[in-house]
Amino acid sequence: MHFKNLQGVFIQELNPRVYYFPGISSLFGNINCDRSAIDDMLGANEGITDNNMLQYLGLIEERTNELLLAQAYVLKQNVSS
Repeated sequence: MHFKNLQGVFIQELNPRVYYFPGISSLFGNINCDRSAIDDMLGANEGITDNNMLQYLGLIEERTNELLLAQAYVLKQNVSS
């Protein structure tokens, strides 16, 4: 394989659309993030792009914190009972 071909493969391998976007999208859906929040924030439903990836990650972080807080509350209630 020539250097140009290897370089193209390497660049494609590092492409966030290939590795990060599907995972972010999957996680966003699996933890039931509010899609309307991202649509309101961005003003459109364009999916994950290089420009809005951090907004998606921010909403995932918020939702994860909500879920962890809910779990801690339930665990505390179980211990107190």
